[in-house]
Amino acid sequence: MVVNFDADTWLAHLPEHPIMSGRYGPVVAFSDVLGTLEFRRSWHYLECFRPNGSFYEIGLALPRQGVQRSVISFNRKRGRDFTDRDHLVLQLIRPHVHAALQRLGRPVPQLTARQLEIMRLVAQGLTNGQIAHRLGTAEKTVGKHLENTYERLGAHSRVHAIALCDPLLRG
Repeated sequence: MVVNFDADTWLAHLPEHPIMSGRYGPVVAFSDVLGTLEFRRSWHYLECFRPNGSFYEIGLALPRQGVQRSVISFNRKRGRDFTDRDHLVLQLIRPHVHAALQRLGRPVPQLTARQLEIMRLVAQGLTNGQIAHRLGTAEKTVGKHLENTYERLGAHSRVHAIALCDPLLRG
């Protein structure tokens, strides 16, 4: 990538960047906002796209984490622009990309031996009653262990809890 400017210059042009500014939604392409002629006269085209041989860009803005904004952008050289289908695919994968990136940034949760044992059985698809029978305990006790596990993980369902402690379940 050829860069002909410093970070301060790029930041000065951030408000006019359709993708990075966040004004046009979570999935947006330059061509959704600017016509071809307007784009070719823009600072972004002249200083960023043209030197790199790129012409099309679409961005996927992830949900904000406080004031932090995360955007994944995709560029294409010559050829065809991003289609409605490309926009739709990015819309559909957005929550999954966000969840995956959050899992990568989280430390592995610390569960007690009993919580981990119960989560392994939950991951196998057993009900609370089946888990209680297998462990020789009351179903209410299993429910309380799961309640505490969900709280520790920040989970809102069985599936969410399994996803969050997946590294522990594989280990």
